[in-house]
Amino acid sequence: MGAKGLRRTTEQEERVLNTAELTEAILLASSEAGHRLFRNNSGKFKDQRGTWISFGVGPKGGGGGDLIGWCNDGKFASIEIKVGRDKPTEAQLMWMRWVNECGGRAGIARSVEDALGILDGSPAGHRTPIT
Repeated sequence: MGAKGLRRTTEQEERVLNTAELTEAILLASSEAGHRLFRNNSGKFKDQRGTWISFGVGPKGGGGGDLIGWCNDGKFASIEIKVGRDKPTEAQLMWMRWVNECGGRAGIARSVEDALGILDGSPAGHRTPIT
């Protein structure tokens, strides 16, 4: 894996990973490093009685990270995956601030290296600033 979500496909050529490919690459690399992450699908649906059922970890209305779990040192982790020009929503930024303020590790990953930096607590990790 190269920087910024790029993957070497040949010695001369690089291509940008899409969200699904980057998610899979992060899940694999984080597992190999001893971290445990899980997809955090979120949304809502109406059951057969007409009651709305919400699912997913994060603030009401969305915002929880795409991947959640724990780091190899036991800290809670939340990774928001972005590719290209995608930007986080206010709810996603709020969630990441909450996680970081409570001692967990949260941030935006645009590459496998970003994700591993967040999980390792490295200053180079692309952690969301608490504002």
